[in-house]
Amino acid sequence: MSAQVFGCDICQDVCPWNRRAAVSDDPAWQPGTGLLFPKLIDLCQLTDDAWVRHLKGSAIKRAGLHRVRRSLAYATASLPPPARQEALAALASQPSAKAKVVRDAIAWADTQAEAR
Repeated sequence: MSAQVFGCDICQDVCPWNRRAAVSDDPAWQPGTGLLFPKLIDLCQLTDDAWVRHLKGSAIKRAGLHRVRRSLAYATASLPPPARQEALAALASQPSAKAKVVRDAIAWADTQAEAR
């Protein structure tokens, strides 16, 4: 998984149908503010409320807040130790960390930090 958090970007890149897709300047088809080439640490530090705002009207919404947070936790295993711990602490500080899928992913990522 490395630093990949949401798979649709890869799907869009490799989909043969997209080679023929028209390019649009329509704002509705442009990437959401704050989510174009973000740093993983910055995504982990977003509050749950900020994530809910980003998810609104986005394809990422179907993953939901808890699954996005889970994926972020798994992705932190690719970060160097100081950044990894900072990212995990940020994830753990949010109310979404109470969800089992998020809590389990944070715990797993923390064990990876110890193993490296």
